[in-house]
Amino acid sequence: MSLLNPKAIMGEYNDLGSKATQLHMLNKRLEYSQKYQKAIFDGQPNIIVANLNTQTLCDGNRAFLDFFGYSDLPSFLAEHECICDYFIEREGYLRTMMEEKNWIEYVKDNPGFAHYALMKKGDKEYVFSVSVNEVNNENDKINIASFSDITELEEYKKTLEERIKGEVAENRNKDRMLHNQSKSVQMGEMLNMIAHQWRQPLNAISASAISVSMKLELDELEPDDIREHLTYIQWRVQKMSQTINDFMNFFKPDQEVQQFTLSDVMKEIESLMKAQLQARGIRILYDSRNPISIINYKKELAHVLINLIANARDAYEGRHLDIKTIEIVLTQDEEGLISIIVRDCAGGIDPENMEKIFNPYFTTKDQGKGTGIGLYMSKRIVCEILNGSIEASNSADGAEFYITFKNK
Repeated sequence: MSLLNPKAIMGEYNDLGSKATQLHMLNKRLEYSQKYQKAIFDGQPNIIVANLNTQTLCDGNRAFLDFFGYSDLPSFLAEHECICDYFIEREGYLRTMMEEKNWIEYVKDNPGFAHYALMKKGDKEYVFSVSVNEVNNENDKINIASFSDITELEEYKKTLEERIKGEVAENRNKDRMLHNQSKSVQMGEMLNMIAHQWRQPLNAISASAISVSMKLELDELEPDDIREHLTYIQWRVQKMSQTINDFMNFFKPDQEVQQFTLSDVMKEIESLMKAQLQARGIRILYDSRNPISIINYKKELAHVLINLIANARDAYEGRHLDIKTIEIVLTQDEEGLISIIVRDCAGGIDPENMEKIFNPYFTTKDQGKGTGIGLYMSKRIVCEILNGSIEASNSADGAEFYITFKNK
């Protein structure tokens, strides 16, 4: 019979106790991390769902459950397999299958486009801006889909358009009201541009926060990850703040004549309209190296170009073209006459409407989508402020607008 060493037995006992304490602390930290992650997940105002490999819904936050009226995820899964069961299939919105792809894969494969889902709750339809962020977990892919409710913004835009149309109809013969309505249309266009500029950054910030949360849950979060995501979020917020400053400065009227180039004007216009043009697959083409100097009212010319670009943008709606471009060409003749051509490939203007397009209130757009003010006010700006002229014609593929004026 061997003798046991009491000190060795006590040492082994103390080691076991230390390991048990460490294990207990690790369990407490894991429990805290899970609760922390869940709090972040449920604290998001957007509807957020997690899908395993695009097929299996594996999680949803509190906003998701509250919107659809379920107490927990198992209750939802007992009746539905996917949030896409609630999609209202209508043109311009996501469907369960898009171009033979699952809607999640479709959104991921088209990051440069804005994606919207239409869903119904009770008797009301809601519009959501949708983004998808992928998180890899060993051999599985977890896709985090974020649904941002933009219903109020869409309703406000419709209300604004209806209000403008109604007021214009009541004041058809009042030139003062034309100016007031032009400002309202401009404000509506500005709101639309801000909305497009902000949707992607807001979705990106949300996706970045969720990515941190998922990595934390998977015990893959490193200090460098935190620094990277915080830096990214701060950069996005600063860019959004700069967007507001750009809009405020841009829509202040010119007080005096300036010297500038076409590239100077186009950089400002692209900063305002880039998001909505990219969402429609439209590219603006111009020679950024053109050295011709323009001496005139810069912002007034920019407003005219925005109107022409917006018209070309709308003309492409419903046209399934591989290439959608808006080309802007600047030339100057020997006498110093400036000419700017804005052309598209959207099919052109109906010949019977060619003589009417600069008339006040004339529009070829669907009801509620146009007021017939944009081109009328563009002509007044060119003629009365820039001291020039503007004409329209058709090319082989689309419409062309010619702006001419002399430097002041």
